Amino acid sequence: MPDREQPRRPIANRVLAPAIFALLVLATVAAFAVAQRLKREPLVLDKVAFLPLVGGETVITPNGDGHADIARVRFRLTKSDHGVAQLIDRSDRPVRTFTLKILSEKGRLTARLAPGSLLPAYKTFGFRWNGRIGGGRLAPTGPYRLRVRLLGEDRTLVPGGRIRLHTLRRVPKPGIGG
Repeated sequence: MPDREQPRRPIANRVLAPAIFALLVLATVAAFAVAQRLKREPLVLDKVAFLPLVGGETVITPNGDGHADIARVRFRLTKSDHGVAQLIDRSDRPVRTFTLKILSEKGRLTARLAPGSLLPAYKTFGFRWNGRIGGGRLAPTGPYRLRVRLLGEDRTLVPGGRIRLHTLRRVPKPGIGG
């Protein structure tokens, strides 16, 4: 029987495959190192609160009955920067931009900041939302999230948590007498 020569793989294939594998391993290790470093960095946006909480959720029904007609949002930054606070809908479209209040430790108003103003670090910011968007119109029913855009860092922060808006019609109170 004649000896059959086994086909030889070109040298390029024998060298290229291990080199690509080694590069993939190095890229994976580098990505892991970057992810670990990012985990150790302090949060830029913290102490986020959506109030009032009802059953673990912030739900508002701005129908004028005096119950759950507004939501209060509070947060703190750990870095000073010029910023804009907005509520966004489920499609990430801004529905309202807010003037922020700087609040004391007791929750009292100490200053107001227009959108784009310098937001100092380690101050508590807050605003109230009555479920209305531009022009005083009521926003559609659905979830709304906080978005804080830091203009100097060109960074956008969207923390967990949301406000659920239910647009219910106002129920007239029964008349007295009659």
